[in-house]
Amino acid sequence: MDRREFAALAPALLACGALMPERAGAETLPMLESGTFKPGPAKSGSVPKRTSQRYTAGMLKAENIRLEMHETTQEVGLRMSPSIPISTMRSGW
Repeated sequence: MDRREFAALAPALLACGALMPERAGAETLPMLESGTFKPGPAKSGSVPKRTSQRYTAGMLKAENIRLEMHETTQEVGLRMSPSIPISTMRSGW
């Protein structure tokens, strides 16, 4: 396909995108208001000795900016990702 054929198809492709429904199962997030957010329950993931707490998730009033806030706590000396070799990590973080 050359650029002229693509240019001829572009309007049809854009029109198809407008007719498609939104993502199936897309979560609807609440509108966020200014305030204080309390942490949710701590969850441990795939890396032992690391926990994460979610504070909030939602949309800002502009309606096109998603905001999510969480905190992760890990033991001293625990690498950020076991798959990243220590030799490639920058020091001074």
